[in-house]
Amino acid sequence: MEVEIRTKDFSITDAIRQHAERRLGFALDRFHNVRHVTVCIGDLNGPRGGSDKFCRIAAELDSAMAVVEEVQPDLYVAIDHATHRLAVKVARELGKDSRLAPTRSRKAYGGAA
Repeated sequence: MEVEIRTKDFSITDAIRQHAERRLGFALDRFHNVRHVTVCIGDLNGPRGGSDKFCRIAAELDSAMAVVEEVQPDLYVAIDHATHRLAVKVARELGKDSRLAPTRSRKAYGGAA
């Protein structure tokens, strides 16, 4: 799996780069159909400040594309949430692991379980 990390109006540190690569590894290692992953991280307000860091991840699969975006006050949290959501989305696309896909019981909707 090829990983490309881009930034927008943001200077990336080695710690952030390593964190993103490690989290992607945890999330996508079991999927052999993932060919290329592009991670774009940045600050929506740029130099004006504010707590709105984003992480957008696009994963090229053999037969599809999976894209997620997360905005959080903390960049590390945004990366964590985005990688988890990407793993769920890839699992759905590939039909590989139904345990990752969120399920809803009938009880949650007032019906019998």
